[in-house]
Amino acid sequence: MTPKTLFTSLLAAAALTFAVGAQRSSATEILQNGGFETAGATTTGAADWTLLPGIAPGTIATGTRTTDPTNAHSGSNYMLMSVTGLNGVGGGNSQVLNSTPIGSVTPGTTYTLSLYAKGALQTSDVYNFSMNFFNAAGSSLGGVATGNSGAISSTYTNFTKTDVAPAGASYAQVDLNLVAGAVTNTSPGTLSVDDVSVSSPGGTIPEPATLALLGIGGVALLRRKRVAC
Repeated sequence: MTPKTLFTSLLAAAALTFAVGAQRSSATEILQNGGFETAGATTTGAADWTLLPGIAPGTIATGTRTTDPTNAHSGSNYMLMSVTGLNGVGGGNSQVLNSTPIGSVTPGTTYTLSLYAKGALQTSDVYNFSMNFFNAAGSSLGGVATGNSGAISSTYTNFTKTDVAPAGASYAQVDLNLVAGAVTNTSPGTLSVDDVSVSSPGGTIPEPATLALLGIGGVALLRRKRVAC
């Protein structure tokens, strides 16, 4: 093999290594219709999403796929959640759920919940977003949550949370929850949610140092080849 041919082969190998690493680094999305762009015959009007309102006496709770490009984080649709506590007791909630397919989760793998939300809450309203893992039989194995009470930005803010899927995990469930506070409010507290994602990392891109070692090794081999010639 001539020095030129050897050098060309080393460059090709380095390029292939980098390409494989870049391919493995791509995140794998497992949640369906996270942007609410697909309509469906569900309680929310969005395919794959279900509303489970916890209605307390005197509380109004809704969760609706809304088409309005000016208020969506991206695309044309988002989830508009609303609660109104009329009795001063609180407790009623708008709860919107979406589960990934059974078998979509691998135990021991790290998964990231990411979403964008904005709103206008009333006094004592509470919101939280959670990602919980389940086994194939539907038993909860725990998870993580993020959220706050009383205030949220009027512009979209990114919320993220990561967790490692426990042993026996088969799928994940995303829970968007808005709870009416124990204060009488005649106006609703609202929450807009968009671009919900549950993803796992695909791997790690080779570090620059690794690629540099490939280059150094190539130079050394070329020098040895020239000496041998």
